[in-house]
Amino acid sequence: MILYRLFNLFFWVTLNYYFRTIETFGFTNIPQKGSIFFSATHPNSLIDPVLVSFKTPRLVRLIGKYSLFKMPFIRTIARGIQAVPIKRAQDSGLDPSQMQKVNDQAFGEMYKAFNKGQCIGIWPEGASIIKPGLLPFRTGIARILFGGINDIKKKHPEKSISVILIGINYTSSRKYQSSIFLVYGPVMEVSDEVLEMWRKEPRTTVKKLTLFFEKCTSRLFLNCPDWETFDIVSTTQMCLSDKNYSPRKFTELGIKVYECFKRFNKEDEDCKKYIEVSQKYSQNLKKSKIQDSEIIKNTNYSVFFGSLKIFFSIIFVIIYFVFALPGLVLNFPLVIHAIRTGLKSYKKPENCASSRLLFFSIIGFCLDIIYSSIIAKIFGGIYFLPAFFGFFALGHATSLFVNSIIGLSRKIRSTAKILKNRKKAKEILNLRNQLIELFFNCKNKFCNLESFNEKEKMLFDVENLGSDEFWFLEELKTVNKNDTKFWIQKEMIESIEIENENENENENENENQNQNEIKIENQNENEIDLESDENKELMN
Repeated sequence: MILYRLFNLFFWVTLNYYFRTIETFGFTNIPQKGSIFFSATHPNSLIDPVLVSFKTPRLVRLIGKYSLFKMPFIRTIARGIQAVPIKRAQDSGLDPSQMQKVNDQAFGEMYKAFNKGQCIGIWPEGASIIKPGLLPFRTGIARILFGGINDIKKKHPEKSISVILIGINYTSSRKYQSSIFLVYGPVMEVSDEVLEMWRKEPRTTVKKLTLFFEKCTSRLFLNCPDWETFDIVSTTQMCLSDKNYSPRKFTELGIKVYECFKRFNKEDEDCKKYIEVSQKYSQNLKKSKIQDSEIIKNTNYSVFFGSLKIFFSIIFVIIYFVFALPGLVLNFPLVIHAIRTGLKSYKKPENCASSRLLFFSIIGFCLDIIYSSIIAKIFGGIYFLPAFFGFFALGHATSLFVNSIIGLSRKIRSTAKILKNRKKAKEILNLRNQLIELFFNCKNKFCNLESFNEKEKMLFDVENLGSDEFWFLEELKTVNKNDTKFWIQKEMIESIEIENENENENENENENQNQNEIKIENQNENEIDLESDENKELMN
């Protein structure tokens, strides 16, 4: 427990250093006692488990694939946070016929933790890769849950396991000083009727519950089926958002835009025009390398005021560089690594932020120790701690200065291009205004709020953001008004349709996952870059 708290303290410093804002919603509803099964999305490699562990008020034992525990540094962290290794068949070199035996051994560790009233965290997608939405959930989440509940009820019939779904939303998963919104869904429990279904038809019920969790999780973050849809929705989200939006509002807006877009009739002339204008606007921004926020600010500037803005921005860049220079020299290994992971040719872009965070944490800490030791040897041991905190503060200040320099450089480039080609800039601005107008035309045509009930209005109303009820899943119903938990009922599971029900799950699950990974990794380079510079600028 002490080691877990120490690691959490370390990651509290590291995460708050790396990210600008970490906003959460729903964690106050987490029960203080009892077994809980946390299921989270997995968009950002090793940062996701660290984030869930650090932000959740309960001690969460995370599930990780066995291969991760072979890395010395990761193994040390995993032991510190009491993670549980899962030795899967593919990790063990076993054939599919032996899969069940290996799974039974792995799940047994989970059941022991649940019987002790502990919390377990799982990543049902099974992989972390750059993607526009959820990968298909693996059935392990339902099998562990049913097995755990069944095991607990043998000794304590009155007890069960609560389930909490988590949506992790990054404004830019790969960039320094981006923001995070962490959504904890409502506390759920499987009803006795569903448990009885599982005992009679285990395979079918496991598949249906897995699909049910996947459906509910898709409401906790922007979950687009393909890159084309993601580009249209994120471009609209960018145009409709305000620079003062919090990560929570920005995420909610994106989800609402997508929910509206799903209802649009793609054969309608207005919808066709909306899609065409959205794609054209996005392509123009990327091609001209002009930021959306700069289009709004600078298109109507005179040449004099635009030039004056560029001049003062250059002055600030020079001043920031002077202040950043000592830190850049002292922390040159971090600078080299940051440049390397920032290159588009970086072999694993989905691991970019994790690599930076771990490298900054380890190498930065070692450099601070070395420099502080030198100061202590010269001036006396009493100066070690002040020097250590001083070098840490210098490193953080240097990062902020460099980030400001990069941001100002982009603004200078955007402003200069707008002033150089004002006609083109006005065309892009007209496209932006046209996009917003067409979106609302389509929304009023296919998502007329007057024809919806209160919950549906909340889902499609892009102009009113910030309601707590938006994040509570409408698919769930309470058993009674005094019960704060949401119960997964039999009729909810029965309504789930299974595709390819007779397909052998154990043999094909890994194959399906690999196919998804190959499809995503072969996307165009422009599609791989999920979050544009414009989105980050808006959040800044």
